[in-house]
Amino acid sequence: MNLTRVIAGMAIVGLLVGCAEKELILEGERLDLRTPPANAATTQEVNRALPIKLPATVNHSEWTHRNGTPEHRITHPALSESLSRIWSAPIGAGEGRKFRITADPVVADGRIFTMDSQATVMAHTT
Repeated sequence: MNLTRVIAGMAIVGLLVGCAEKELILEGERLDLRTPPANAATTQEVNRALPIKLPATVNHSEWTHRNGTPEHRITHPALSESLSRIWSAPIGAGEGRKFRITADPVVADGRIFTMDSQATVMAHTT
């Protein structure tokens, strides 16, 4: 009886193994991820101070998207040498365990638009 169970179990395992899809092994050279490629530079770069040329400064008075513009590009912002807070306002309910702030502030038409964690939208003027 015990021998019958062993043979039946082996038959079931053999059928299951036979039904499995064959693993697809791709052709090509295998590279180790932790070692640099053979053609990589073997000498270390030396720190150098090179002159740079920046574009003209831009006053970003409109901030319509998360990273400033629809292209998500902030072009050389016009900032003073010493930054300081000049204005602040409460925007409503802060984040908690159940509710999160899901929107970034947006600046347009001289107003700052915010949405708190309870989805209350406010417009602030400076």
